[in-house]
Amino acid sequence: MRLSAHSYATKRSFSNDKDDEEREKLAREISKDWSSVFERSINTLFLTELVRGLMLTLKYFFEQKVTINYPFEKGPFEPSFPR
Repeated sequence: MRLSAHSYATKRSFSNDKDDEEREKLAREISKDWSSVFERSINTLFLTELVRGLMLTLKYFFEQKVTINYPFEKGPFEPSFPR
């Protein structure tokens, strides 16, 4: 059995030259100095924290309310509680 000299390695992804040019252009546009890296990471962190806060707000917004008629419904007091 003779092995062929052909390479069966997979080709690059199914992208064309236009995709490659666009990818290279975007890579050049993204600046790599520390101030821009820091600014992008802060913006990403801010966005994720904002989304987490919104999710927490929505969670408690749709929960059943604990006090329905607060000023009119008083809870029981302990005898030692000063009034």
